Amino acid sequence: YVYLIVDETTDSRGFYIANLLVGVLDTDEPQKPFLIACKRLPTTNFETICQFINKSLTAFSSTINERVLLLLTDAAPYMVKAAKTLKVFYPNLLHVTCLAHGINRVAEVARELCPGVNKLVNNGITIFKF
Repeated sequence: YVYLIVDETTDSRGFYIANLLVGVLDTDEPQKPFLIACKRLPTTNFETICQFINKSLTAFSSTINERVLLLLTDAAPYMVKAAKTLKVFYPNLLHVTCLAHGINRVAEVARELCPGVNKLVNNGITIFKF
């Protein structure tokens, strides 16, 4: 069985780049995932992410559908929607969002709710920047 990690970033020219990593779950020892695909996307939405994952996995293995158990992504709404859509193709798929991204979103809300604390933190960062 395998797990997938999907993330999207923006390169230095402003292009959207999707990355797909695949790792093995059938071992007693932790295994590092392998980067199997990177692709420039015209836009980032649930459709382009679903197409990217399906095409990449099909090129990697034509019999992988039943063996995909876990999908790890950030908590962006389009990633959540992509995971729900992918359940049709990967019936055993369980979607998990990254804890670090979740904590960052909570921190962003806290900064908005407490502008004085936000200003203090920003001033501290400015003072200690090298």
